[in-house]
Amino acid sequence: MVSDLDDNVRAEDRFLLLLDPDPGTAEEKYLALYTKLVKYFEWRGAGNADDLAQETLERGFARIAAGTEVYADDPASYFFGIAKNVLREHWKKRVIDHAGDLDTLESPVRGAAGVDNGILLSQCLAMLDPTDRDLFVRYHSGERDVLRNELNVDANNLRVRIHRILERLRRRLEGDLVSP
Repeated sequence: MVSDLDDNVRAEDRFLLLLDPDPGTAEEKYLALYTKLVKYFEWRGAGNADDLAQETLERGFARIAAGTEVYADDPASYFFGIAKNVLREHWKKRVIDHAGDLDTLESPVRGAAGVDNGILLSQCLAMLDPTDRDLFVRYHSGERDVLRNELNVDANNLRVRIHRILERLRRRLEGDLVSP
């Protein structure tokens, strides 16, 4: 446990001691953890996997330095919990960064039909007010649990909100609705 270690020891050294009392073996386990974190981010499509792995390790070391105790049998699992949150934040930031740039949205359909669908999608999203557009994009990018927590609603209520956004958009596309 971290609390059993000397407070004057750096967080990185504390973590190495948690991995293994032998410095050589601990360093090997640390490098293996770093490699696994990079692969974790790569497998999930994060373009900057090395940076995200570094961010994960820095956050973990900061928490250990602040006195957080690691109770896991395998201390590396503590860092994978942090990695999950880092990845979630990465995707959230990426969605927010791209929500304003509607021309970069890609359609899953390829060829001329895909281009037409991409243009239609961009035009439809542009018709939504920014709040609805952000909610719609985040919902369909897999942030449903985060949205439910932010809005303090259950899954059904969130689905109803998305359905109402779609209905307003359909009516607008059909010309039945003058303003959103």
